[in-house]
Amino acid sequence: MFTLSPGEPEVEVAASLGLVIGSSTCRVPADAALDAVARLTIVADLTVPRESPHRPSVRLRAQDGFYPPGARVWPSEAGRLDVDALAVRVVVDGRVLQQTGSGGRIRDAARLIADVCGSMIVADPAP
Repeated sequence: MFTLSPGEPEVEVAASLGLVIGSSTCRVPADAALDAVARLTIVADLTVPRESPHRPSVRLRAQDGFYPPGARVWPSEAGRLDVDALAVRVVVDGRVLQQTGSGGRIRDAARLIADVCGSMIVADPAP
């Protein structure tokens, strides 16, 4: 649940693939990074729309609670599931409104995890 700041009449809604890290991870190489992923979920990516043609700063587009995880979580099936080749469909009232995939990003999932864990420790949430 989130509350918009006064004066913000709407949000834009997008979806992202959430990679749930299942063990404390630090300085993991990309070829082993997906072993740290325990579960997958869909995450709502909410932003306040801005008219500016220039990229507004995150603090102007995001607010507390603007990245809520989905209600369903799936095991990652590490080594058997290609998180960079998942089919994604947005279905509302039985109608498919959008179809896309999880690939085509600047960094694949393993590289993203390796980059993030190269500069910080991602800790197990339930030690």
